[in-house]
Amino acid sequence: MSSTHTPLGVELMATGENAGTWGTKTNTNLQIIEQISGGYKVQTLNSGGAGANTTALTQTDGATGSTVATRVIIFGAVSPETISGNKIVTFPVLTENFYLIKNSTSGSYTVQLKAASGSGATVTWATGDKGWKLVYFDGVATNTGVYDVGFGAATSPGGSNTQVQFNNSGAFGGSDNLTWDGNNLQIGDQGDLRLGDADNSNYVALQAPATVGTNVTLTLPADLLDTKSRLERQWADLVYKGFWFSPLKEALDGFINYSQKQVNGTVRVRLFKGNADVIGRKSKENSLYISDMSTYGSEDKFNHKSADGFIYVWGLPNRIWSWINK
Repeated sequence: MSSTHTPLGVELMATGENAGTWGTKTNTNLQIIEQISGGYKVQTLNSGGAGANTTALTQTDGATGSTVATRVIIFGAVSPETISGNKIVTFPVLTENFYLIKNSTSGSYTVQLKAASGSGATVTWATGDKGWKLVYFDGVATNTGVYDVGFGAATSPGGSNTQVQFNNSGAFGGSDNLTWDGNNLQIGDQGDLRLGDADNSNYVALQAPATVGTNVTLTLPADLLDTKSRLERQWADLVYKGFWFSPLKEALDGFINYSQKQVNGTVRVRLFKGNADVIGRKSKENSLYISDMSTYGSEDKFNHKSADGFIYVWGLPNRIWSWINK
């Protein structure tokens, strides 16, 4: 029985074969395996000339150096190779292996990777995709397929710098209307910040008006903010019931509009696992927080003697109750 070779060129020696050369061939096999495990090779794509064409890769039985028996492959050149048409690169049928492959070409053309024959799956670098892909050949007889298994365009950031990433049909996507500048999350174009209920059938949304004269923040005193939060629920209930033009709704509009006159600044929100948490508020013009009046340190400017009268007045009902009920 004669020796045979695997699809990647490793010699499978039969009993009685290679007398006197067994050691040399074993060493070659080990070198091929080493190359398959971690070898690096640059494969030019212009061997077929200019324009669209196919580069057919084949294994070299019993010898090192073939591209298909190399783990890391550069298509084109280390410095991007200029191509003038769409390129196809084929691997032998029955190839079963995974590869790290980079499309190092220049020019607005695609590069497609497929088996030499059959109708198995293919992988394509788009015209603007000049990055790496982790691909797997499944080795199916007569119909070998190749698959992008998630390293490359599918996991590269979508959109442009500062855009928040989201799942866009299995790949990363970005939008000009959802950005993060390192300190602030911005939802643009009047998009909603939606807080869903327990079963996500309804939500409460925050949305900016069409035109905002100045930045907005929370700058209301506690009693006004508390009253506003209660009236907001009543206002929402009126709108839900269709009482848009009711006198009560118009009266509430007047209260809400007045309460917003001094509202400006920014709010920082953290979005994490379905929650939206306010982690900071800031107003440069109308903030009611004054650090000098809100600290117990040496820089405190509050007159603590004023607390005597406050404690006496607020504690008076309790003292009377205790005196009467002794």
